[in-house]
Amino acid sequence: MKDTIVKIGGSSLSSARNVSNAANIIVEHYLGNISSGLNVVISAFGVEPGGRKEDKVTDRLISVADYTVQGNINGALGEIERVKTIYYTITDALKLERAIVDGNFKSLEELVLSSIRDLEGGASLNRKKMIDAIATFGELTSTPVVAEVVQKKLETRFQAVNYCGLKHHSV
Repeated sequence: MKDTIVKIGGSSLSSARNVSNAANIIVEHYLGNISSGLNVVISAFGVEPGGRKEDKVTDRLISVADYTVQGNINGALGEIERVKTIYYTITDALKLERAIVDGNFKSLEELVLSSIRDLEGGASLNRKKMIDAIATFGELTSTPVVAEVVQKKLETRFQAVNYCGLKHHSV
């Protein structure tokens, strides 16, 4: 059997409600095709259709890269804080621990600080490479959030099945 590939785009991850809906789609695809493989591609959190482009995580991360290449530590860290706010708003609404995204933010901050130190030491930074390195943090940070919601939904689904099965056998 062929694997199924599901791509979840940024606007589908623009709010806690949308993340939950995306997780439902993943669960349904998984349960409906349990004998074949399921590959899920998760984008960075986006904005609702018609929302402001500058509010997209990827666009904010590109700004982080630009500030980094310019040596503007305050600008870079300020944009990272705005990205954190987007993720924390969604993880809090989903009742998830912030720790599932904090490690990625720590790594992002370390990359920015290290790059700016290199710049101050006389190194040159390539904007395209910096964008490539930093923009990936959007997907890397969205993936564990969606995975956690999918896991919880699967656990709930299987608990309900087990409960019904146990109840059925005890009657």
